[in-house]
Amino acid sequence: MRIVFYSGQVSGHGGTETVLKGMCQGLQQRGHKVQILLTAPSTDSSWEKGLPVKYVAVPPSYVGFAKVDPLMAHVLFFQHAMRGGPAPDIIVCLGTWQTAVARAVAESFSKRPKVISWMQFSLHVMPDSKWLNFADMNIAISAGIQAQLATAFPEVPTPLVYHPVVDQLRFIPRPDITTFVYVGRLMNQQKRIDTLFTALSEVDGDWRLKIIGDGPDEVRLKQQAHDQGIEDKVEWLGWQSDPWSAIDEATALVLPSDFEGFGLVLVEALSCGIPVIASDCHMGPSDIVRPGTNGWLYPPRDIASLRGLIQGIIHGALELPSPESCQETAKRFSYEDQVDNFERVLKTCPLRN
Repeated sequence: MRIVFYSGQVSGHGGTETVLKGMCQGLQQRGHKVQILLTAPSTDSSWEKGLPVKYVAVPPSYVGFAKVDPLMAHVLFFQHAMRGGPAPDIIVCLGTWQTAVARAVAESFSKRPKVISWMQFSLHVMPDSKWLNFADMNIAISAGIQAQLATAFPEVPTPLVYHPVVDQLRFIPRPDITTFVYVGRLMNQQKRIDTLFTALSEVDGDWRLKIIGDGPDEVRLKQQAHDQGIEDKVEWLGWQSDPWSAIDEATALVLPSDFEGFGLVLVEALSCGIPVIASDCHMGPSDIVRPGTNGWLYPPRDIASLRGLIQGIIHGALELPSPESCQETAKRFSYEDQVDNFERVLKTCPLRN
């Protein structure tokens, strides 16, 4: 199959890029022709190395037209990007309005490509989700998103395919001093790292926190750590292309988000034998976390509950799941299995009128 992935601009440091790269490489290994179209250059393009990426940004001379009719402008430049080459069999869209654009472009081919949406977040935070009705299929990345899509668009098939995770992540041992890890963007509106800081500032005992990632709220979060008197216990490691190689030991990973699409970092941590603490934000973590078996869930923004879990780990009152148990629960998200599932779904996608 000829498969085009169509996405808006990405930072180059997020989970979307990790998943997109892994999925494209997996499909290429299975003999499919893959292309990635981005509506603007990546902030950091290093993730694109070795991938067939093409930009379909609206040029400056067309900015005026794009302001009047932005969707039509993107339709025209998508068509221009496809000109002279073979028609795709499938267009996979990572955004809501991109789905509408792809459907309009698909209608211009003599043999219409199938249009599939592949949303990476809850519909609650995705603008203009109405455009997903133009898809032939909406692929969900978590059970919560699957339920949302099935309710909003009951006539559109909505299979569930989890994000693929590299199978052979290295085992990370546990330290003598309790060490928590946060891996992700420093975007507090979504990730709510402030709640983690507050919880940590209220516990007794010795602990450390390692933070891997960057983002717009880094300065403010560093100030909060200072104000709450925990800055000496927090180590800021910045963005890492391979975050797990930057962690020499860890007790547990914490993901205190208000919302997620899936929570890829949770599965990656489990693959390394690290138990996880995650907010039960309804989209993603509940698919992954098995309380007591590989970690714990707590209500979003419930600082008291998060503090209780952290305190229990520090004092030893809360028994940590074994590394083997954590790794075992990560196996169902294996890279090969999920790429196979994605390929199967693409092949069975219907062509809707």
